[in-house]
Amino acid sequence: MKQKIRKGIIIIVSVIILCNLPPVKWPFTWFDHDDYRYSNNDGSFTYEEFQFQERDFKMGWGGFLYFKENCKCSDTILYRLNRNNPFKFWRYGDYIFKKKYHLPYQSWVKIKVRRGPIDHLEDQDF
Repeated sequence: MKQKIRKGIIIIVSVIILCNLPPVKWPFTWFDHDDYRYSNNDGSFTYEEFQFQERDFKMGWGGFLYFKENCKCSDTILYRLNRNNPFKFWRYGDYIFKKKYHLPYQSWVKIKVRRGPIDHLEDQDF
């Protein structure tokens, strides 16, 4: 019985590791249509990256650094608005090695309450 459990664990771990290698990972990411969103605590800075366009995390991070330099506010922490999904096992390597997943998580609902309505823009759910 222990032998079967050990083999099962080895197979599962091997599949997860294999699915995190770039050539094998690519088909999974093709159907992975999450757009990643970021904001500071009061919602005065928000950014959304798009998977198949040039708006990536690096561009958003640069925008946030520019915002921090020119803003006279004390809110200087960037939050990730998307949760890590444990069922998307092909992202485990990204969760460990990519900077965007190291940002603390904050719920958009809580930020939206702090931010309040924006009069000149249509208030959309992020």
